[in-house]
Amino acid sequence: MKRLLLLRTSYTFKYAIPFKFGRFLMSINNNFNRRLHNDVLKLNERKTDLVNNLPTKEQLLAIDWLTESLAPKFFKESLRPFFQFCLNDVIFEDKINNYNINGKGNLSIHVAKVRSYFRYMSPFNRCEHKGSIIYDNDDHFTFLYKIHSLESSWKTYMPQFLVQFRPKEKIFEGAMEIYMNKDGRIFKIINRIVTEDDRIYAEKLDKLKKQQASIDELEERKRIEKEIKNIYGN
Repeated sequence: MKRLLLLRTSYTFKYAIPFKFGRFLMSINNNFNRRLHNDVLKLNERKTDLVNNLPTKEQLLAIDWLTESLAPKFFKESLRPFFQFCLNDVIFEDKINNYNINGKGNLSIHVAKVRSYFRYMSPFNRCEHKGSIIYDNDDHFTFLYKIHSLESSWKTYMPQFLVQFRPKEKIFEGAMEIYMNKDGRIFKIINRIVTEDDRIYAEKLDKLKKQQASIDELEERKRIEKEIKNIYGN
């Protein structure tokens, strides 16, 4: 804005800036404004495309519910219900162990290796879902997990009354970010360290879920009572 005012001010002085040079400066300014306008339009188009590519809140909640149900079964059952939502070129970034995996097939093999490793290291392994974090107008949600395992020792495999040995428990925690497109398909997964903020926000969402569950249960009970009254009368 200041630049335009300076250019206009120069025309009030007869010998301040030659007329042709002033026209030249004005043409530069017009071209700059035109390019700036086009850049803003392109930026708005990119923002619109980004918003249009976001998953719905219902899609995020559906996969969140799926991970919540599958986490306790991680060492026992197939993860096929989860993998069917992954794109073939899904990307997995492990920021805890510093490696990347590309492709659904390779990710499936990696999961099998992780299971085999834990089973080899300990006769007891258990995975827990420790809450999730979901925001409106976002392309991902985060769920927290905790793996309980036992320290590896030959005594672990022996009856406790024979060896008088109590194995120490080992805990592995992490946060898994699940990125989804507008079709509800998973295109990227990031495994990272859990932060204190993660725990705080996951606890808040857990309370909201319980409140919503109570409201839904109450509404369902009222609906059933109303149907009973309609059938049998007051």
